[in-house]
Amino acid sequence: MPRKRQPGEDEASYTCTACEHLRFVASECGYSSWTPGSPMTLECDKGHWDVDDCSSSDEFRQAMLSAMTCRDFTQFDLEQLKRAVLGD
Repeated sequence: MPRKRQPGEDEASYTCTACEHLRFVASECGYSSWTPGSPMTLECDKGHWDVDDCSSSDEFRQAMLSAMTCRDFTQFDLEQLKRAVLGD
């Protein structure tokens, strides 16, 4: 079950990559010069930030580290993900 960050926990161990609100949308290749496709995006489902393939490394790092103080951070269940990928 997902859990919220608890008061007093080490905030440095939290990044958006461990949050259940992270959304990755892969880019889509274009079919022709008239249909150019779409860029990759990485965003927070809560609307706190978004980055794409034009964002700088610093913008990406700032977004990922915003989890340290985010009131909406909810850690995803890593064990559930492992079971889904690797099986029981």
